[in-house]
Amino acid sequence: MKLTMRVLIAVLAVFALASCSSGSDYSGGIADDAAPAPELDEAEADSGDDAGGGPGESPSEDRMVITTAEAELIADDPAITIDDIARQAEALGGHVEARDQWADDDGRVDSASITVRAPAEDFGDLTDGLDDLGELVYFTQSAVDVTGTARDLDARITAAQTSVDRLLDIMTEADNTSDLITIETTLSERQAQLERLQAERNRLGDQVSLSTLSVHVTSEPSAEVQADGFLGGLQSGWAALIGFVNGALVAVGALLPFVVALGVPVLLLVALLRRRSRRRRAELAVGPAGYAAPGGAPAAPVAAPTGPVPPGGAPDEGPTRDGAAPGPAEQHHTPD
Repeated sequence: MKLTMRVLIAVLAVFALASCSSGSDYSGGIADDAAPAPELDEAEADSGDDAGGGPGESPSEDRMVITTAEAELIADDPAITIDDIARQAEALGGHVEARDQWADDDGRVDSASITVRAPAEDFGDLTDGLDDLGELVYFTQSAVDVTGTARDLDARITAAQTSVDRLLDIMTEADNTSDLITIETTLSERQAQLERLQAERNRLGDQVSLSTLSVHVTSEPSAEVQADGFLGGLQSGWAALIGFVNGALVAVGALLPFVVALGVPVLLLVALLRRRSRRRRAELAVGPAGYAAPGGAPAAPVAAPTGPVPPGGAPDEGPTRDGAAPGPAEQHHTPD
């Protein structure tokens, strides 16, 4: 029972050490079992001395700086230019990190990009040689001091490693399954934390040791030869005609769905209106021929006058509409 209590107290002490890497003082019942805490403080102090240097050392001797640069070039052949940049970086001990090329309609590479990594101490030689590869139109370089970040990571790695070692020692003293499970769980967490810190520190060191250069290369646009005089006008007119035809075809293609969707109903409506108009004209034409006279019998047509016309007089108009002979007022007299 006493050993179990000591194991639990030791685990708690390790937790305290991991969370407070600055070496805070603890008191109470864990004072005896937390005796390795000064060792942790000494390890952190040694790590700080190694990273920051002693009082007499120059602060710039071990500064950690991440250097990056970007450039834009104009060259006759972008593909060959980025090949030259890649060879220069590899000759200095670096490598190519990314590379892209773009071609025009004729299949000629007219632009390309490359990202290379080169040792920081030789990075100046790589950037100084860009002027020899083409026309340098843009260049920028930046440097970020990460010395403080690196020292902080080193201290945290030292504290995490001390915590892992302490837990391994405690595990050998565990005498029951419950204590062993608790220690193993804590140990797994501390080991995962240690691995993350180490990976971050390695990544930071890689960025410091190898500087990064990104270059974008383009070619001069080829000038098109324009003919003068009649041939030049003919070429311009033909190009304008082709452009107009292409634009018209695009417009027709865009409007065709609307014409089909709206034209069919309009055609049906026009056909219906024309049919109704023809029927109405037919009805109006039949109406006067079938007009009924008074009494229900159709009116008889008036016969045209027959026989010779007397001199100086009007022809005999025959009987009137009701069959009676014309009256005195209607008779015509021939003068003596």
